[in-house]
Amino acid sequence: YSLNFYIGVLYLEAVDIGGSMFIHTFGAYFGLAVASVFRNKSRPLDENHASSTTTSDTFAMVGTLFLWMFWP
Repeated sequence: YSLNFYIGVLYLEAVDIGGSMFIHTFGAYFGLAVASVFRNKSRPLDENHASSTTTSDTFAMVGTLFLWMFWP
């Protein structure tokens, strides 16, 4: 978090009043790092396993619309 804060404030001169931008950016990069460490390396990455289903697409769309309409 400290490195993220250092880059954001001192290098990029970003203004974040509540600090939420730095917390969420840190969480996003941390999640990507953990996902890359714990991925199944025995199975090769191919396009057959990278597809989505109708159910997951529908839930993603409904969740996005819900947040878009009801976020304060």
